[in-house]
Amino acid sequence: MWKCKKCKEEIEDNFDVCWNCGSDRKGSVTSVLDKGKQVVFNEIKEEVKLEKSRQKYPALKIIAGINYLFAVFIGIAAVIIAIITLVNNESWIIALTSIIVGGLLVLVLIAISELIHVFIDIEYNTQKPTKQKQTSP
Repeated sequence: MWKCKKCKEEIEDNFDVCWNCGSDRKGSVTSVLDKGKQVVFNEIKEEVKLEKSRQKYPALKIIAGINYLFAVFIGIAAVIIAIITLVNNESWIIALTSIIVGGLLVLVLIAISELIHVFIDIEYNTQKPTKQKQTSP
């Protein structure tokens, strides 16, 4: 990482120009900012910002993953309990209840996991700039 001398933004080493202000590593504005290349430069700048926002909320992503794994574990446990109950010639009602309750818990936990991902995607998509078509007069 290197720090831009003009705007103090941290830039990755594989870039020679600051994405924020267009200065090179020495602090002088380069020819990247001429009129034709400014549009491309701004698009790259927006993509870098979007990528940084995509890396937000790592704790929520971990919680969503744990919820999903817990749902799989409960689903497998419900099936095993139902099979053991039937093999031991116990009531089929207990086995059926195990499957129904386990299935409902699995659905709820997976829904919570997906809902977390939806909220993260909504936050990401609200930061995306919309490209508006220009209409001619």
